[in-house]
Amino acid sequence: MASSVTPETDGLISGSDDQPCQAMSINSLEAQLPLTAEVIKAIDFVHTGGLLIKVRSRFSKNSRHYSVDEAGLILKYDGSRKFKHFRKCFRRPTGDDNEILISDIQDILEGPDSSTFGSVYPGKLPREDLCFVLRLGEDYKTLDLVARSPEERTFWIVALKYYKDHVQKQLALNPIAVQNAYFKIIFNGADVNKDGRLSIQEVIKLMSMFNISVTERYAIQIVEEAKIKTNIKPVEDGDSDNRHLISSKSKRNVFVNFQEFLTLTTEFMKCKHIVALFKQYDHNKDYLTPDDLLNFFKENHQSKGPETVMAKLRHQVQAAVNKLHSNVEDIQENYTLADCETFIKEHEKCPELKGKMILGVAGFHSLFNSSVMNIKSDLCDKVYQDMTHPLSHYYIDSSHNTYIETNQLTSSSRVESYICVLRAGCRCVEMDVWDGDEEPEIYHGIFGLTMTSKILFRDVIKAVDEFAFTASEYPLILSIENHCSVEGQKMMADIMKETLGSKLLTQQLAKTCTQLPSPEELKGKIIIKCKKIADSSVLNFDIDEEYINEQLNGYAQTHNMDVEELRRNAIESYRRQVDEKKNELSVDFSDCIVICQTASFKSFTDSAKKHTFKQMSSFSENMARKLSEKEPAKFIKHNLRQLSRIYPSGSRTDSSNYNPVPMWLTGCQLGKEFLLEYLPK
Repeated sequence: MASSVTPETDGLISGSDDQPCQAMSINSLEAQLPLTAEVIKAIDFVHTGGLLIKVRSRFSKNSRHYSVDEAGLILKYDGSRKFKHFRKCFRRPTGDDNEILISDIQDILEGPDSSTFGSVYPGKLPREDLCFVLRLGEDYKTLDLVARSPEERTFWIVALKYYKDHVQKQLALNPIAVQNAYFKIIFNGADVNKDGRLSIQEVIKLMSMFNISVTERYAIQIVEEAKIKTNIKPVEDGDSDNRHLISSKSKRNVFVNFQEFLTLTTEFMKCKHIVALFKQYDHNKDYLTPDDLLNFFKENHQSKGPETVMAKLRHQVQAAVNKLHSNVEDIQENYTLADCETFIKEHEKCPELKGKMILGVAGFHSLFNSSVMNIKSDLCDKVYQDMTHPLSHYYIDSSHNTYIETNQLTSSSRVESYICVLRAGCRCVEMDVWDGDEEPEIYHGIFGLTMTSKILFRDVIKAVDEFAFTASEYPLILSIENHCSVEGQKMMADIMKETLGSKLLTQQLAKTCTQLPSPEELKGKIIIKCKKIADSSVLNFDIDEEYINEQLNGYAQTHNMDVEELRRNAIESYRRQVDEKKNELSVDFSDCIVICQTASFKSFTDSAKKHTFKQMSSFSENMARKLSEKEPAKFIKHNLRQLSRIYPSGSRTDSSNYNPVPMWLTGCQLGKEFLLEYLPK
C-alpha cells in the first residue's frame, strides 16, 4: 500500500512503497560477509530447498520440504496437512510453526547432539554426518533434523550459519526489516484461508500478543485514514478485485493486507506521549538536529538548569548507589553536541536520516528505550553490592527439577531446560540421577517409578560446562539427588571431573575455617550439593513422607491406580533399595562435595549442635512456612550460618511455584524457583 510518509515514519514503518529503509538483500552484505564458492553453492541449494526428516519422538519422524526465503530471514517448511483446518490462528515462531525466523536460531550443532536424538534412537544413533540440530529461541527448544546425504547436510549448515551472521548484521543496520519478517510470520499464521488478508477482529486479536489493547472502532478509523491518504475508495467485500478494502455496508467487514497490517501495528505501538514530546522540539521539521536534541536534554534531562523530575530521580538513585558502594563514578548527565551526534548515529536506523545527521521519531523512540533515558544508574546493571560476605548471606536463584519441561508426572526431560535457566541467571539447578543401561541418567522418579523421559547425566554436565557462567560469574550449585549405585556414583564423579575440570570445587576448606566462603572467593566455581560420607558412618536415606504421598497421589490419579496399593509396593521396593545401598557410597563422588553437604533437619537446636556451616538442609514449602511462622528468630539465626533450600510441595504436579516471600523474610537463600513457562520468550 503506497502512503504519504514523513521522515519520522520512514524509520518506523517498513513495507510501504515510498519506504527508503527496505529489507536488505544478501547481496548488500557481501562486503561485510564475503561469499565463497562453497557459500554460494549452499545458498542456491537452500533457496530451492530439500527434504529433511524432522525428528520429534520414536513415533514422529516426518519428512518435510525446507527452504530459506530470498532475503535470508525466514526458514520455511511444508507442515502436515492432516490437521490444517484445526490449527490455531497463530503460534510462536520457535515452536511447530511452518516458518522460523533465522534470528531465532541460537546455535547450529553438527551431529545428533540433543536429548531428542538420544531418546528417539536409544543405543544406536543415525549417521552423524547426516544429522544437525537447531537451537531456537530463548527457551532453547531444538529442531532435530536428518539430511538425505552428507553433502546436503553441509549445504544446510553452511547456508544457515551464513544467514545467521547475515541477520545479525542486518539487525545492527536495519532492525525494522527483521521485525517485519517476524510480523510476516504472524500475519501468515493468522491468515487461515491464505487469501492474503485479515479481518479487523483478527488484527485486534493479534495485537493482544504484544500486550496492546485496541478498540475495533479505533482500528477501523486508522484503516480508513490510511486508505484516504492513498485515494482508495471503499468497495463491497464481495468484489474480487478489491477484496482487501472496506465494505460500505458493514463497518465490521473490514479487511487489511500485509502492508496495511504493518501500518496498523506501527500506529498501535506508537507512544503518543513520546511523539508529543518530540513535536515540542522539532520546530515543525518532523526531525531533530543535534542542536534540537541537545536543547531537549538541557531542558528535560541534565542536572544543570531547572531540577526536573527525571533529574531528581536519577540523583536519588545515585545517592542510594553511593551508600551501598563508595567506589562509583557520578552519572554523566551534562551531554555535549558530540554526545547528541553519537546518539543519532546509534539510534537512527534509517540510513538516509542518519546520513543527514538528523533523528526521526522512530529514532527518538529507540533513544527513549536505551540506558541514556533510564532513571536508574548504569551501575545498577552490574553487580555493585559487596560480594565478600559468606555465601549464606545472599539470596540464590534456584530451580527445582530443572530437567522437566512442563508437569512433574508425564513431561519430557530436556538438556535444553538447563541451558534456558542458566542463560536466565539461575545459580542452582537440580538433577535426579539414576543408574542407566550404560551410564547415569536424569529423570523424575518416585520409589523406582519412572515419571518422565530420560536424558544422559553426561549431556547435562556438558551443557553446564558450556553455559554455567554465561549470565553470571558467581558460583553455580548442582543440587544432585543421588539414586545411583557405587559404580554409577564413580562414573558421575569421573564425568564431572573430566568435563568441568578446574571449575569443579574439590579443594577442601582449611580446618581453621569457621564460615562459608564468599561469592567473590567462589567466582567461576561449580559446587556439588549432595550427601557426603561422614567421618564415622554413612548418612541415612531419609524419606519426606508428606512429599512422597503427594507425588504418589498424583501418579495414581494420572495412571488410574489404587494409591494405597501403589504406596505399599513402592515403600517396600524403596526399603529394599536402602538395604542394598547401605555402606555403598562412592568415595570418589563424595570427594567432589565440599561445602553443600546435605543433612537431615530435626530441630534448630539439633542443627546448632550437630551441623557445621558446610552442611545444609532442604525443607518442603509447608515445613518452611510453619517454621517461618512459629520460630522465625531461630530460622534467621540458622540461615546466617548455613544454607537452606526450599522445594515445592509434591502436590504441585503442574510445576507451579510457591510464594517465596515468607521464606525470604527468614533468610532462606534458595527459595525462588525458576519455571520455564515464566521465563522470557
